[in-house]
Amino acid sequence: MEYKNENGRNALLRRGIEGVIKFPVGMLSHLRSSLLQDLSREQFALLLARREPDGGAALCCVTDMRLFGAADLEGQGAASLHIRKDRVLDVLMEVQNRVDVDMILDVHTHPFSETAAIFSSIDDQDEREFSAYLAEEFPGVGYGSIVLSQKEYDARIWIYNEGKICPIAAEITCPIAAERVRRTRYRPCMEDVDPFADKEGQFSRGVLALGLDAMRRITDSQSIAVVGVGGLGSIIAENLLHLGFNRLHLVDADRLSVSNMNRIVGASYKDALEERPKAECLKEHLERINPEAEVTAHVQNVTDGSPEMAALLALSDWVVVATDNHSSRFAVQDACLRFFTPFISAGVNISVNPEKGTVEDVSGEVITVRPGDNLCLSCLGRLDPIRIAAESHPDAAIREGLVRKGYVTGLDVKEPAVKTLNAIVACIASDVLVNHYTDRQKHEPIWVYEDNAAKAIYPDRDSVAFRAKNCFCHGVQFASDAVG
Repeated sequence: MEYKNENGRNALLRRGIEGVIKFPVGMLSHLRSSLLQDLSREQFALLLARREPDGGAALCCVTDMRLFGAADLEGQGAASLHIRKDRVLDVLMEVQNRVDVDMILDVHTHPFSETAAIFSSIDDQDEREFSAYLAEEFPGVGYGSIVLSQKEYDARIWIYNEGKICPIAAEITCPIAAERVRRTRYRPCMEDVDPFADKEGQFSRGVLALGLDAMRRITDSQSIAVVGVGGLGSIIAENLLHLGFNRLHLVDADRLSVSNMNRIVGASYKDALEERPKAECLKEHLERINPEAEVTAHVQNVTDGSPEMAALLALSDWVVVATDNHSSRFAVQDACLRFFTPFISAGVNISVNPEKGTVEDVSGEVITVRPGDNLCLSCLGRLDPIRIAAESHPDAAIREGLVRKGYVTGLDVKEPAVKTLNAIVACIASDVLVNHYTDRQKHEPIWVYEDNAAKAIYPDRDSVAFRAKNCFCHGVQFASDAVG
């Protein structure tokens, strides 16, 4: 595996790692519970994954898990493990014959250790020899490894560097923070370094509201990308900063105008007159709130297909998309499903009858898409392929022609906007994200806000239950739901 994007690699190096291993919802918990059920002996499993070099780093997404029982082993003890070679060969042949995976990761336990998970010298030797074997016999198959203690892990991916096989440190991520495990030698010991020791500090009340464990998860190098920082996204970004998220990426190519001043956070009238980029103005605003936060402005379209944008979406822990068009939401979804990055889609709607000049609908919606849930915006019917094609067409004349023909309604037409509606939906989206770090309430994929005859916030379970079961976007046809 080689790095294609140096920016992506640098982003990882700042976190003390060089690679990322991503799990879908529930798989890491299943893996740990299966292997750590018996602490008297070492246990073993193989993971099947696909490498994503376009993510800008050594990134792999785990898709399958193969547990090994007693019949698959030649010997097993408290500190030793010998796997039948023919069983490993079976898995390698499976990887070689599939088009959706190109990598294996072996997982073994050190059950005698409660905390530190450290590769032994025997692990080093065996894995180096196995890497050389794969390079000779299965040259297209990548290799990585994970060691689990009772409470921690260490992980690495084996690559070629200047003609030599060497390991690089890897971080394990998954959509639900409660599933995550501390990485040995990466995070400082919380008993030694406590950012919340100051009872009058910036996030002291957050500790009271969310709990100490949740605040530690939130402030522990979580990288959140907010795509679209207009009237809705700017409020979401400010909320997340106030909640403790200290690594934010703001993605928006648009510039301010005076008409934006009724709803965008952090912008001044002078900024609007100068038509400054929305992302840069919001960055300055957020840095005034928390100078220690790492806030980056990306004045570019998420649809531009650049390696830098791919790396950003691949290496984010969460993405929040709050744009006002279908093409950008589809671009975010396409990248996030590919890179196993969970994302939240937030939007508002104010429908006006053009003949009567009256408001017919005021509502908002927040949708969560997590790898492994078998759910996306497409199967929910929230993305229109015709609108995506029209909005993405490079010729403005063709886009306008589609509008005139009636294939696309409302394209390039400014819709009414109200900050109070944006604020309510932004708070719902922020709360949904925080819930994945607190696990205070059962996950609901869709939340709806309505302000019509009455005000109401409720989960939309019908859309989930009746979504298309053969969605082309997440590439599966399933008989049962994984959403929970």
